[in-house]
Amino acid sequence: MILKQTGMLKIFILNLLNDKPRHGYDVIKELATMGWKPSSGSIYPALASLQKKRFIAKKSHGRRNVYCITHEGKIALREIEARKKEIIQKMKENISVISQFLGEEVDVKIFRFDLMKKHD
Repeated sequence: MILKQTGMLKIFILNLLNDKPRHGYDVIKELATMGWKPSSGSIYPALASLQKKRFIAKKSHGRRNVYCITHEGKIALREIEARKKEIIQKMKENISVISQFLGEEVDVKIFRFDLMKKHD
């Protein structure tokens, strides 16, 4: 299973690739529209990790690579969907830790999103 502390980015990537195949830069741009601004230094290692686990496949198109979800990746997404409540609880715990670190309360309501909902 891919769900670990660093797994949230991978979950978002899998969900994006479940919509359609994308270039790495397209993944970065799409995540930015959701308010997340990951660097290529985090996206490409995450893509490589997902590829190593056979959750995604990489195909070369000229000078660019296109990433697409595999059957194994779709199974992983279904497992994640089944564990959604657990994932959300883990996120709330992480927010609590961040609040303690910052010394102020972080409003959980600002994180109103559904992990598995497709982004429009």
